[in-house]
Amino acid sequence: MIKCNNIFCQAHEVINVSGRGFGRGRGGRRQGVGGPSQCVCPKCGYKAPHVRGTPCLSTKCPKCGTAMMPSS
Repeated sequence: MIKCNNIFCQAHEVINVSGRGFGRGRGGRRQGVGGPSQCVCPKCGYKAPHVRGTPCLSTKCPKCGTAMMPSS
């Protein structure tokens, strides 16, 4: 921090009064749920709700057996 009076300036050290480091902040915005809401078959168009924790690509279409794709 620099303190100035008219023409003369003095530099002062910034002192951390709490005794702890400055760290990485206090959190901020949390990560949202995000991800797709549906899984869609690119071959036949079949739609199924997305199961949380299971990627759409690892889900097979019950009609034709093709790997499904994520869709919002």
